[in-house]
Amino acid sequence: MRQWILVTGFGPFPGVENNPTQYLVERLSGASFQGIPVVSKVLDVSFERATEQHKAMISTNWPSFIVHFGVATGSKVIRVESQGVNSKSSDIPDIDGQQFQSSVVNEAYPLNQILRTQLPIDELVKSLNDRGFSALSSNDAGQYVCNATYFNSLAHVAESAKKVPCIFIHIPGLFPTHDSGARSTLGWNSERIYNAAVHIIEWISLTTNPAVSKSSK
Repeated sequence: MRQWILVTGFGPFPGVENNPTQYLVERLSGASFQGIPVVSKVLDVSFERATEQHKAMISTNWPSFIVHFGVATGSKVIRVESQGVNSKSSDIPDIDGQQFQSSVVNEAYPLNQILRTQLPIDELVKSLNDRGFSALSSNDAGQYVCNATYFNSLAHVAESAKKVPCIFIHIPGLFPTHDSGARSTLGWNSERIYNAAVHIIEWISLTTNPAVSKSSK
């Protein structure tokens, strides 16, 4: 069966009319890393439908690895999420109008069950920082649709017994890059976020397939 990479982002939701992850994954669609093509999907910010949309993508053929992108509007760094938690609590509704308080994401698991990525996230964080992309590891993906998608994705991988790496990356909200001559404050614009995402996918490609030393985009 053909190899491919699944990359997902999200559409708009209350408070974020233009989700930068939508444009990011649309731009990544069709890119190739180590000869393996990216297939991207923009998920609805819906507790129910995001998981179903994700599962439909891999119903007939599992990807080589999965990278989920979400936006953390208050963050100024990339957050590499180490785990998903089986809990959903939302101050704002999803796009279906659903809100929850201390409810399970997946009924097959107990409330607050934790599932962790198998990728070495500290190494990924170091690699990002070494390349000038400010990043940190995080063990809190929130309790909104991002976390729900991550937990269900990790659960689906575990239940299938597939050794498919899966990671969730929170990108910052977009901040402009200012140049004041002698001093420069480096912000996040769409191009810089795209370059960081390319590095993340390249890094995972090499980490999961170290025999291949070159990648192409």
